[in-house]
Amino acid sequence: MLDSQKSMTERKESKKREAEKAKAYSTIDPKILGKTSDERKEALQEALKRAQNEGYNHDYQKLIEIYFKSLIQDTQNSIAP
Repeated sequence: MLDSQKSMTERKESKKREAEKAKAYSTIDPKILGKTSDERKEALQEALKRAQNEGYNHDYQKLIEIYFKSLIQDTQNSIAP
């Protein structure tokens, strides 16, 4: 009986479909691609202000603020086109 159950289980498990970890991709907002570093920083600060005025709860607002500040920092560290 155990052998038949094991056999059934092995049939259901296929090694053809093995999971892979997701790859990390870097993305850039297309709206700010052609802008200078200062323009990007200003656009991100405006987006942060809009997000802060959306009325999210305190925890989400903190996460949003951290996210946008990280983007602004990345913009300052990048070379302007």
